[in-house]
Amino acid sequence: MSAFENATRVFHACESSEGWEGCRQYVEPGATFEAQAGPLAEFGTVKEYAEWMAAVPSWMPDGRYDLHTSAWDEESRAAMFFATFHGHHTGEGGPVPPTNRDPGDNESGKLSRQAGWRLILAALGIAAAMLAQSFLQPEGLEFTGAALIGIAALLGGWLLSAHARVPGLPLTLATIMALVVFLAGFLDSADVAVSGCTVFMALVISLVAPSRRVGLIAVAILAGAQLVAAAT
Repeated sequence: MSAFENATRVFHACESSEGWEGCRQYVEPGATFEAQAGPLAEFGTVKEYAEWMAAVPSWMPDGRYDLHTSAWDEESRAAMFFATFHGHHTGEGGPVPPTNRDPGDNESGKLSRQAGWRLILAALGIAAAMLAQSFLQPEGLEFTGAALIGIAALLGGWLLSAHARVPGLPLTLATIMALVVFLAGFLDSADVAVSGCTVFMALVISLVAPSRRVGLIAVAILAGAQLVAAAT
């Protein structure tokens, strides 16, 4: 067996989650390992990495890999494998809580952009409802204004649930927020509704903001609306 064939077998054994048992016949017992990825940075041997990969199916049951290309340099006696690992993180025990996403999905960038636009749209919707409520308050339409904020909160929670790290949590928070503002409307307490929506949006931003810039834009929209509402 050539050195390149040996390296290829090690690669497939590791990525197929065969563990150290599947790799040990091709690797020296103390063979070193190095990686820059956070969950793997602490590993120092191939054995440790192989054992970690053996546990991957427990939290990513549909895990698989696509080998795009491989090469061998005879002078340095080094093998190179370029591959993408796919699978949906649905189980406990991984480096982070379950995300229900595929880390190797080429659509991840698109999902981040969608989450950003949905976050900004939700902030605009709730900001508009807050402003409407502030203008309705002098007319004695407290409940109407509170209802607008509650409906906007529900729609915002629904928009953002698909992109939250904890699926469904934004909608749950939005439902609680809607109940609070409906109650505020019955009690003619506009300040409770406005302050409550500020807290709600802060929680949602922490859950789904795909970047700091998007989070700051959403906060600026919300803060601006609250300042205007407080001044009217």
